[in-house]
Amino acid sequence: MPIQTRYWPYELKSIHWQALREAWKQVEKQTPAEVEQGWGAQRDGMMQAAGIRLDDRRHRMTPAIQRQLYQLAEAAGVKAAIAALYRGEPLNHTEGVPALHMAVRADGDAGWQWQGKSVWQQIKASRDKADEIAHAICHGLWRGATGKRIDTVVQMGIGGSDFGPRLVCDAFDFMRTGPKVHFLANLDRSRSRHLLDQLNPETTLFIATSKSFRTEETLFNLQLAQQWLKEAMGPRPGLVEKHCLAVTGRYDRAAAMGIPESNCLPIWDWLGGRYSVWSGVGLPIRIALGSRLYNDFLAGARAMDEHFTQAPLEENLPVWLALLGIWYRNGAGWPAQVMAAYEDRLQIMITYLQQLDMESLGKCVRRDGRPVDVPTGPIIWGGIGTSVQHTFFQAIHQGCQPMAVDFIFALKHPDDSEETRKRMLANVLAQASALFWGQNESEHSDPHRQMPGLRPSNLLLLEAFTPWHLGALLALHEHRAFVQSVIWDINPFDQWGVEKGKQIAADLLPVLRGEQGAEQLDPLIQATLRNLQG
Repeated sequence: MPIQTRYWPYELKSIHWQALREAWKQVEKQTPAEVEQGWGAQRDGMMQAAGIRLDDRRHRMTPAIQRQLYQLAEAAGVKAAIAALYRGEPLNHTEGVPALHMAVRADGDAGWQWQGKSVWQQIKASRDKADEIAHAICHGLWRGATGKRIDTVVQMGIGGSDFGPRLVCDAFDFMRTGPKVHFLANLDRSRSRHLLDQLNPETTLFIATSKSFRTEETLFNLQLAQQWLKEAMGPRPGLVEKHCLAVTGRYDRAAAMGIPESNCLPIWDWLGGRYSVWSGVGLPIRIALGSRLYNDFLAGARAMDEHFTQAPLEENLPVWLALLGIWYRNGAGWPAQVMAAYEDRLQIMITYLQQLDMESLGKCVRRDGRPVDVPTGPIIWGGIGTSVQHTFFQAIHQGCQPMAVDFIFALKHPDDSEETRKRMLANVLAQASALFWGQNESEHSDPHRQMPGLRPSNLLLLEAFTPWHLGALLALHEHRAFVQSVIWDINPFDQWGVEKGKQIAADLLPVLRGEQGAEQLDPLIQATLRNLQG
């Protein structure tokens, strides 16, 4: 039976996109003062959800255009698509599976099923097992092969198996109550050697995370770790069992590397890597921060889920953020979106959002296989403020290519002073103001000091810097990207472009090792190899 490609009977027509471009022409030539009077002055308060406020006053926007954007969402069937996502319909139609990341962080069964079976018992069993493992490690009940307590954990995974756990562990290291967690992702042997040289093998535990348990980088690092353990302590019984865990969909392959089922947590086919931090993939967070804070992280995401699935479109924060992104990508035709997080501990979040957006929305084929009508996902890039004010913000203020900016800032921070928060907020508001108002010739006669202004921005203001609020923020962006995928009519849950390079690399490695000839490789690679050998 063929898998449906669409679970909502709506589709945008070319007339909708043309209307969006025509609407842009209405505000393209306006001055900042005209835009402020037509939009900013109309915004009495801030849209908010799950402890996050959105200040959207600095946009090339009017109430009429806002209504037009909501009409666009209605024409694309966003409301029906949200319902289909929550029901667990197999929206990832190229792989024939649903996207059940909301189920993994839920606090009860909402009837989610896959292949005729409830998934809730699997989720709950995995969560309970992760709690037991984390508790045993943190309370000294889990001992290494020589009987010593575990004080260090090394997470080995790449992409979604790395970015999410690393982000949360880095962000809240100041709250850590458990062992220190390190991360190994790449094939770089110098990095792994440098890390292992600093660790004690008798007190170190490794977690290998890979859905297929065939990820080259993860298996390479796992083999190095097991060799390191054996060299330090000898091939004693139970060595791997006491020092290695796995998070995977293939327990059999983990067992082939000495990791028994009792040491494994599942990753399911219906959970994509970039949405997996809420599952057993988040085990390093449980170990570092404790299950209470990890559960707070899940609860924040769940609060955003409830808002997203229940709020009307006109009051729905992820929907409005998605529409603003559509406005600049397809109305203005701007190719990039900047993320500026004013918190040093969120350094990895830019990378996390790059994967979430560009792996989900970097598609040029619609769900039914036809070419897309308009440009899809923008380039996501950015960095940490206030440092970025001294790097790329010059190009945003005075460069030829306009870009919209998302400022991310926590109003309160348990590890920071009130005075520092005020200094940081002053910088956020100052940059947003300068980007919007610019500086014209009446303010400065030197053309080199003039700035065009009307560079729009969102202020995403977290009420506090806690795991709960970070969970809500990440869920906000997941849902925002999903809404954009609905409007562009693309599948945000597959990533076939990632797989092709892996296949080529697998074919290349035997050639580079001298185990077979290069005849089956493409002629350009063959030419490169001849040059390298010459």
